[in-house]
Amino acid sequence: MTDERTVEVDVPPEWLTTPIRLPEGHHAHAWGEGPVHDHAGGGAPHHHLNGAAVIEEKSDVPPKPLGFRTIKDVREARKAPVWLVREALLADAFGVIGGAEKTLKSMILTLFTIAVGSGNALFCDKRFEVKERGKVLVLTGEGSVDLFLDRLEHLCKLCDIDPAELDDWVEVTDEILPTTSDLFRHGLMRRIEDFNPALVILDPAYVYVAADEQAGNVFTMGKLLANLRDLCRGRAVLVGHHFTKAAKDDLSLGSLTQAGFREVFDHWLLVAHAQDPDLDKQHFKLHARLGARRGFAWDATFEVTLGRFDLDELRHEGSPEWKVLAPESRTEQKNGADWRRLVYEHIGAEPERLTKSEIIGRGEGCNARAKAFAFLEERSLITQVGVNRPRQNGRPVPVKVWRQTTPGVLFDDALAVLREATP
Repeated sequence: MTDERTVEVDVPPEWLTTPIRLPEGHHAHAWGEGPVHDHAGGGAPHHHLNGAAVIEEKSDVPPKPLGFRTIKDVREARKAPVWLVREALLADAFGVIGGAEKTLKSMILTLFTIAVGSGNALFCDKRFEVKERGKVLVLTGEGSVDLFLDRLEHLCKLCDIDPAELDDWVEVTDEILPTTSDLFRHGLMRRIEDFNPALVILDPAYVYVAADEQAGNVFTMGKLLANLRDLCRGRAVLVGHHFTKAAKDDLSLGSLTQAGFREVFDHWLLVAHAQDPDLDKQHFKLHARLGARRGFAWDATFEVTLGRFDLDELRHEGSPEWKVLAPESRTEQKNGADWRRLVYEHIGAEPERLTKSEIIGRGEGCNARAKAFAFLEERSLITQVGVNRPRQNGRPVPVKVWRQTTPGVLFDDALAVLREATP
């Protein structure tokens, strides 16, 4: 459908004798000598006052240009969220890894690359299992592709992964272009279409700003992030970014430098030094805070040893270690609803496969899981099922595993049904 719009623009009187250059398909007229006619289509004349100009614009307007839908339509089309990395990243996340200097942000992004690309758990920790192995696109603006490969090969040792397993699952580029440029947009769009990645990583954000634009400008960063989000819509995105110096110890979105970041992201993993690093041994202790707009969150301490750095080979030696200690929900003190949702969705994603001990796990973080599990069990939102599992000798052994009482029902909907049934 084509429409015609007339927009009045006030201009100084001297401009009325100056030619106005407009894009093709637009027409401008200065008034004062009677009616002005539609030059493009011979339509009815438009009368205007002296000292004004009119721009006629023809454009194709879809029936619902802003995509409004009724709540009923939204409800019928709603899809349950899906984990890409359990308790860390949803399959359609738009997230940021943020922190101060030398808080291993790029290392964390590399670990996400290895986890998704190999299908192994993030940090080699079963609590952060990858739901389905997927391909990864990496745009690295920090160093070169060779540096990225060095880091990837070293961190693969964490889970005894052969880096060759990632050969066809990870692609990386160190070409740096503004995200607003046609070359960037078309290049990334084409590679996404051909490669179909589950995860896209860009690190760090500020180097992908055009040279003639200010990275600290809210509109500049807004365009950068909006372009990236639109190009990658429907798949997970992680962006590396840094804290301001003044807020290097504050694990909040407000600590991120430059404008626009805290408003756009729906996932975040923020890190800060818990103590000064031992650079000789390459040992780091970090505070970490993960959160998402959907409500799940946890705090943790990362204890990391990368291994000594070989000054001849310019690479880390030995095998790295990465321990995730005491991940606790920040909202558990209120009502534990986030952990209940996580455990419920965990059981729903792997029905009739996990025992109670496997669901709860080990370590200090198991306390929150245990409370959430008890909540679900007491309210019959989950059901126990007996199955036989083969032992190493091949003989079956009976075990009790769990499933959602009503498979496929979202947590909020299951709670709603429970409330209605409770007198």
